[in-house]
Amino acid sequence: MAITVDVLTGGVSNHETTSEAANAIATDFIAEGIVSTVSNTSGVAPATGGFAVNAQGTPDMTVAVSAGVAYVQGTPTSQNSQTFRVKNSASSNVTISANSSGSTKYDWVYISLNATNLNTPNTAGDNVATLTTSRSSSASTDDGTPPTYGYPLAVVTVANGASSITNSMIRDVRVQAAVSAGASSTSSTWTDTGYVPGTVTYNGNRSFQAVVSGADLTSFLSTGMRLKLTRTTTPPTQCTDLESGSSQYWSKTSPAGTTFTDDFCVGAWIKLESYASMMVISRYNGTSGWTLQINSSGQVVLFGVNGGAANVSSVTSYQSIPLGKWVHIAAQLDMSAFTATSTTSYIMIDGVNVPCSVARGGTNPTALVQAGNLEVGSWNGGLLSFDGKLAQVWYSNAKITQSTIQGFISQSMTGSETSIVSLFKFDGNGNDSSANANNLTAQGGATATTVDSPFNSTEYGVITKIAFSTDTTMTVQVPEGYAIPTSTGGLSAMAYSTAANPLNFPSDRGKWRISSILRTQTAVTSNATYNTFASNGWAISVPIGAFNVGAYLPMYSAATTAVAFNLSNTTSIIGVATGSEDLAWTARVQSAAASTSYNNAIVENYQVLTAATTYIIYTVGATTSAGIVPIKAELYADFNYV
Repeated sequence: MAITVDVLTGGVSNHETTSEAANAIATDFIAEGIVSTVSNTSGVAPATGGFAVNAQGTPDMTVAVSAGVAYVQGTPTSQNSQTFRVKNSASSNVTISANSSGSTKYDWVYISLNATNLNTPNTAGDNVATLTTSRSSSASTDDGTPPTYGYPLAVVTVANGASSITNSMIRDVRVQAAVSAGASSTSSTWTDTGYVPGTVTYNGNRSFQAVVSGADLTSFLSTGMRLKLTRTTTPPTQCTDLESGSSQYWSKTSPAGTTFTDDFCVGAWIKLESYASMMVISRYNGTSGWTLQINSSGQVVLFGVNGGAANVSSVTSYQSIPLGKWVHIAAQLDMSAFTATSTTSYIMIDGVNVPCSVARGGTNPTALVQAGNLEVGSWNGGLLSFDGKLAQVWYSNAKITQSTIQGFISQSMTGSETSIVSLFKFDGNGNDSSANANNLTAQGGATATTVDSPFNSTEYGVITKIAFSTDTTMTVQVPEGYAIPTSTGGLSAMAYSTAANPLNFPSDRGKWRISSILRTQTAVTSNATYNTFASNGWAISVPIGAFNVGAYLPMYSAATTAVAFNLSNTTSIIGVATGSEDLAWTARVQSAAASTSYNNAIVENYQVLTAATTYIIYTVGATTSAGIVPIKAELYADFNYV
């Protein structure tokens, strides 16, 4: 055995120094890529930076490769693999072959390294690297016959009979060189991918699916990597911050277009500062109208009233809204159906259909009566003022599908969306963005200039799932206060980092928690085997990714036998009797005779989910009153990538 050290003393080597030794730092610590920033136009030329591939000023069947420096891996003959610094001192032309095949072809442009000349280069070192092309029949499924040691720069689409190459035909595939994933680093740098997702879909609970068409990004992106996504258009930056103690609200008399009597939907971004009965938006005169509110327990309620305060139909969420966090709420009321489903009456929180209940009172109305002023942050002349921040408040005159709601959440709405009666962005003013122009008047000193928003010019996330088959499909989780736009062309750039805390990345773990809060005392009785607690009313939907899924359970029991509370995504693991349930997910409480006992418990397990999964609290063995006390009761999922 020998332990060797590569040493230069006074600029002189007193032992043989190999190319491997000379290239050691680059090999050990630098990933393949271009030195300095690379950029393009939504993934295609014109491109800038080192080794950028662009069409000629007067297009012909050549492309120009700009000057620059890159790091490329290669294996010299009879040596070990190394990373080499390659320099292009001036713009160089590469010829794209004519295509008369009868179908479209794709030419991959590479930096190619010659293994023989890597081992025995000439004095100038200019016989090692060349610019070459490799033709394929599909840019998404193959790259033709690439060089053994090469680095791809661009893919050129060559139509049958093409006589020239334009920038629109050139897809940039360069990546900026960075510290390799195998190195220990606290680098704060971001590397531009050269791509942007063409399609983004919101899954709910801040989980997004992003698709990059026709490109395989799995060669440099993987689960757990941080993403930085730049919006094409600057989003709203302001909101209205209402103080209930100052009776601040917004109002409009005789609002235009507000004539519906059934089947309507209301939504908003909210950031609560306290728990109390408060109004988000309403049109109500004390006896008739409608309102979206947060009740004293923090639950979301939408109701319609017909000719008397007691003549009401409503839909109410079981779970409550957390304090101090941007949360998107949407609620739909179908007064004539009197059901809680995804197509009748529903409530969505952060884009997820949550358990809710419907109720009627008085004359059990199947239609509402429009009356009163339109008010945001209050009802009936400034009563029950909102305490917190509001943005993107809207209402409709018809039903809206839940998938459409998910499309509303991630970007500023326009007011021209189908069925929208009014939209109040509160980005500097209380104006209505819809054609109805129901511009609001500030009351109590209300303003719309507070700098806070659920959107950012630059959004951040973590890849929780990635796969390639024709297209690269990624699932990306973002923290509270961030959202990836789902509108077409909503992103202008996407960068990645292998560092745990790259520059400006939001690493506060509290921002990444998914939670379902229960602030109402809820009881269960007489289920000796097992039952769904509160009729499936207390549940949590956990997105794709690695999470610690758990429950904080302030339990009480009047039973002398043990009552179990079990958190599960299926009844099959619970069993049919106390003691046979899955103990890892179970907490128990038992009372002494003639008294009620209380117990606080936490159950928690590590889960890696490949699909969104709903967890529900089940009870086992209750024969007399038992339940949950509304003291910080919470189902939660803590994100394990931060």
